Amino acid sequence: MTHNGLMSRDWPSTVRVPIRCSPLLLAAIMVSCADAQTDGPPKEPRVKVADEIFDFGFVPQKSLVSHVFWLKNTGGQTLEIKKLLPNCGCTEAPLEQRDAAPGDSIRAEIAFGSGLFHGRVRKFIQVESNAAGRVPALTFTAAVVADSEKTGPIVLMPRALNLDDLHPDSTVNGWRTDVSLRNGSRSQVEISVISRPDRQVSADDFSGKLAPGEERKISLRFEPGLPDQVFSKSVTFEATGPDTVRVTLPVFKTRPWGANPVVDDPKHR
Repeated sequence: MTHNGLMSRDWPSTVRVPIRCSPLLLAAIMVSCADAQTDGPPKEPRVKVADEIFDFGFVPQKSLVSHVFWLKNTGGQTLEIKKLLPNCGCTEAPLEQRDAAPGDSIRAEIAFGSGLFHGRVRKFIQVESNAAGRVPALTFTAAVVADSEKTGPIVLMPRALNLDDLHPDSTVNGWRTDVSLRNGSRSQVEISVISRPDRQVSADDFSGKLAPGEERKISLRFEPGLPDQVFSKSVTFEATGPDTVRVTLPVFKTRPWGANPVVDDPKHR
């Protein structure tokens, strides 16, 4: 058999065609292979904070407010938080837990004393740890106002909740009190609870629309046998309308109450 005048035996049995590959293509292939081999969490500890910045909104002067950040270990080894370092003496950031296994989180509750600040405030807490890569700072903002100043469309009554003024006869069964929210604007607003305490105090999961001038009550519930210690918590509300505005209700206790009588009183249930 012939092909273009050549016998088939004149064709080589194997044809080798040289392939030239550019250095850039080879580098891309090597990087791709390396990525495929490193799928999954990194070996060293890493820190991830879901919400690195929290806005308290309007906060009254001379009050204490708090917020809980969660620091998640997204790495492959134990995460150790060595210190939380606030950039201001007005902020406290105690650590109850310092270590987190891969996939676990560390609770970091910060407390801000508004004192005589006035206007917009921005503070941060540096996180000192054994984590590799970027370690985010915990940041919060607030608009500190005097008692006589307005807080946007949300009018809170009271503006701050001092539990020392509400001490019931017994706290053994838990107890509750109400706060009022009023729409002080000329437009309808949507109210929601953005942040609430995760210990000792809980707030209704309230959300709904308020017409101009309309008022609603929200119930705060306190755990049975409220710990006899000084503490500060807060509840942050958000109003969405023509503008989005937040306001935070401080909930605090400034002195020990002494032992609680063990009385099963239905009015405190």
